[in-house]
Amino acid sequence: MEKAQKKNIFAEKPITYPMGHSDLSIFTNGRKLNKQLFHDIRNAKKEVHIYFFSVSNDRVSHEFLDVLKKKSDEGIPVYYAVDRLGGILLERKERKSLIDHGVHFTYFNKPQLSYFFASINNRNHRRMTIIDGEIGYIGGFNIGKKYIDEKKGLKPWEDVQLRLVGNGVEGLEKQFVHDWRKNSDQKITQMEISKKIGKSQHQFVSYTKIGIEQE
Repeated sequence: MEKAQKKNIFAEKPITYPMGHSDLSIFTNGRKLNKQLFHDIRNAKKEVHIYFFSVSNDRVSHEFLDVLKKKSDEGIPVYYAVDRLGGILLERKERKSLIDHGVHFTYFNKPQLSYFFASINNRNHRRMTIIDGEIGYIGGFNIGKKYIDEKKGLKPWEDVQLRLVGNGVEGLEKQFVHDWRKNSDQKITQMEISKKIGKSQHQFVSYTKIGIEQE
């Protein structure tokens, strides 16, 4: 691990994306977030790109995966990724079902044998969704019962997710495509970004270990 850290094997320089303008809304409740997110996916007209660090094997996760499969069945391209370790609960039959329904699926950050222990800790914790090049989500929520406070024995989950509507989703889309191409041989084309100008100006910067250390 020390050797990999010294060589920055699993680090990249920060990527700064163009300034954007979007209408923003903040979700701190997982149940309300899922309701809006699932609604937006169901109403997608062009394409869906979505990544969560983890997905569980429970009612909420199955509903989420069914939403993706049904949208793909409509002929809408769906690209779905999950972290290789965060997605450990995704059963093989469920993964096969996604692919059978035409969903483009891949894992992000597969552990590497040459730097196995270092690569185990090299996780992509981004949670991003881009819909039709106009709607975007980014934040800390994942998919599962515990994120909507249905997991017995756990306190209410506290997190934040940001929903964007406007041309500010460009940064999210470029990062998703960058990550996809880095982790999958499946071809992907960047979505055309909406020209809608929202009320809030913002900018995304993709930090890695290098970027964080320099802050």
